[in-house]
Amino acid sequence: MLDRCYTLPDLTMTHVDAIQQVERRQFNRKLVLLFHAMAAVLTVFMYLSTLNLQHIAYWRRGSGTAILLITAPALLPYVISAVHSWRLATYDRLRVALFLLVFILGAGGADCAMLGAFGLSMDTSSLLRVFVVQAAVYFFSAEFLFDVD
Repeated sequence: MLDRCYTLPDLTMTHVDAIQQVERRQFNRKLVLLFHAMAAVLTVFMYLSTLNLQHIAYWRRGSGTAILLITAPALLPYVISAVHSWRLATYDRLRVALFLLVFILGAGGADCAMLGAFGLSMDTSSLLRVFVVQAAVYFFSAEFLFDVD
């Protein structure tokens, strides 16, 4: 009987900790998705600014779909990373902060390279390579940083 009284507070503290971990994980998921959405929108605008879109009749029906298809290569790393990090997001704040640091540096580096900030001249195939490398870096950094077990 005496053992049960002493183990009961430990169980309730474990339960409270578990609830806090679930709430923190949910918050971290939302935070990671917010960063993905902001970076994706910024990258899409920068990508569109590098393209010649004079041949698109923006007033016609279906032009929005055409623009979405044109921006798909720039969006792909963010969609892959958002889905993967949503599944793996952890309650650990330090791991999430490190992932977001890698994410921000990768997005900023890719955006700067796309605009030619490093003295690089980017053609379509180079941009596609940058997007593939970017997606791989985000995917494996989420694998490495969010793996708590």
